[in-house]
Amino acid sequence: MNHSHRQTSRSVLSITTVIFIFIVSIRDASAQQVNLDSLMEVWNDETLPDTSRLQALEKIAWDVYVYTQPDSAYYYAQVLYDFAESKEIGIHMSSALHTQGTVLRIKGEYKEANEYLLRALEISKEIEDKRGLSKVYNSIGIVSEFLGDFDKALDYYTLSLKFSEEIENKRGTAYTFSNIGIVYQYRGDLAKAIDYYSRALKIHEEIGNQNGIAISSNNIGLIYEDMGDYPKALHYYHRCLEIAEEQGTLQEVATSLTNIGIIYEAQGEYAKALDYHTRSLETSLEIDYKYGTASALNNIGIIHHLQNNPAKAIDYCSRSLKLSQEIGNKDGIAYSLNTLAMSYNRQGNYAKAVEHSTRALDIANDIGSILKIRTAARNLYKAYQQLGNYRASLEMHELFISIRDSLDNIDGQKAVITEEFERQLFADSLAFAKQKEVDELEYQTALKEEASQRFVMLAAFVVILIFIGIYFRLRTIKRGAEKETLLQEIKLLKIEGVIKTASNDEWKELLVLDKEKIEKAIENTLNISDWSILQALFNNPAIGNVQIADQVALSVPGVRSSLQKMYRFFKIDKSSNQRMLLVMEATKISNNSFSEK
Repeated sequence: MNHSHRQTSRSVLSITTVIFIFIVSIRDASAQQVNLDSLMEVWNDETLPDTSRLQALEKIAWDVYVYTQPDSAYYYAQVLYDFAESKEIGIHMSSALHTQGTVLRIKGEYKEANEYLLRALEISKEIEDKRGLSKVYNSIGIVSEFLGDFDKALDYYTLSLKFSEEIENKRGTAYTFSNIGIVYQYRGDLAKAIDYYSRALKIHEEIGNQNGIAISSNNIGLIYEDMGDYPKALHYYHRCLEIAEEQGTLQEVATSLTNIGIIYEAQGEYAKALDYHTRSLETSLEIDYKYGTASALNNIGIIHHLQNNPAKAIDYCSRSLKLSQEIGNKDGIAYSLNTLAMSYNRQGNYAKAVEHSTRALDIANDIGSILKIRTAARNLYKAYQQLGNYRASLEMHELFISIRDSLDNIDGQKAVITEEFERQLFADSLAFAKQKEVDELEYQTALKEEASQRFVMLAAFVVILIFIGIYFRLRTIKRGAEKETLLQEIKLLKIEGVIKTASNDEWKELLVLDKEKIEKAIENTLNISDWSILQALFNNPAIGNVQIADQVALSVPGVRSSLQKMYRFFKIDKSSNQRMLLVMEATKISNNSFSEK
């Protein structure tokens, strides 16, 4: 983590220094936009030390791509591993494997993810890298949790926490606190869950980690949802969504959209719920987040069930079940089986309802999910009753009642626990706000002292600097707004095809450009390099020329020449966003095929 500090200068600033500071401030304002290109420059500079180049590549794989373009993250992590291995630098070999394991986990390939993570763990142990051990143990815990093995997950989280605390890694400690809280909440130990969530949030606020604050906000929302306090749950879910969208962490965006949809569903606002679940599905598909895709499909199925459309519910939930089985997510499998059983009961297909509920009950018992056991028991008691098997129906009814009563007892304790939690949360936030107020006061005082010392020398340049600032700011805003608008339009064009085919399994094949249609429309033939460059831009409209050259094995001047040729073919006028306009035109031409399928 980079730290900044303030320093009061007693020297007189020269004109050159003033202008230099101003230019630097403008450059820093757009640092995020050029960060990727800067990192690529470091990686490609063979005169720099190997460690500097590896650190840049590590940031590209993890910071830039893991939660936005997982496949790109996997690719760069492999480049990182190969180079680190050739130089025998274990810490970066472990980091590369950890990144690839995380990508595989996001894609729902849990067995493969575990293999990569265990290799990373072995290397971190050999070189006694405590930071690496902390990260890898945490990630293995997440995989274990997704596979429904919460005891093993808790063991790994505990090991992760041990190493994070040993090296005083507050960020890692906070994330592990959140994960431990999730396990306890799943087991119904709300007091412990609240304790870990509040400790995680406090640290994230202390170090200013926005992504961590988003995750903690989501977890706190879960507490209020359990309580039935939907307005407060929505408040925290929307807070999480806002931060996740700002940070570009699409996995967290998908999760937030799902949770908001569930609240609207619980309030009977099915149209709103369906909108949020559909947006969650689109986001999950965009990053190939199979866990989120399965969850969104099942939630859409539940909405159709609640709207008395069991056929559609069965369609969506069956697709969700298939995906959960593919990735080995036991919790998701039980969830889909229960939903399918409800729809089969509504259709009058009681034999199938019994079949699916029985499977759900077995899995729910295996992973210790009280809520899913209760749902399965309720479905079975209704189905057995209709089939005339009254003994089995009575057994399931008794199981349902016993679990309901035990949950009611827990609910009676929740109000007291959550009231205490809210008081502690408010106190922590108040203390944090007060500290921020003190820091801001000190900062403003220091600024006034510094300003009074150099006021005379700076006064002559104020008007010039203001006009320069306005000029650059307006130009940056205009370009940024145009770029953001184009990115959104491209995204909508891509999603258009996915939504229209959301009921089949061919959506992946639609996220490509149609070469035949494009060449026919532009009345020109694209060579292999042209097509590779256009496809790279389609996958990531904000990609830089250096990245494109790296991906398609072409020189940067070659990339520029190809782009200029395609601008002519597609009749793209000169603009600061020519590449995005090119992607838009190509996407529109290809999109014509969606309506024909």
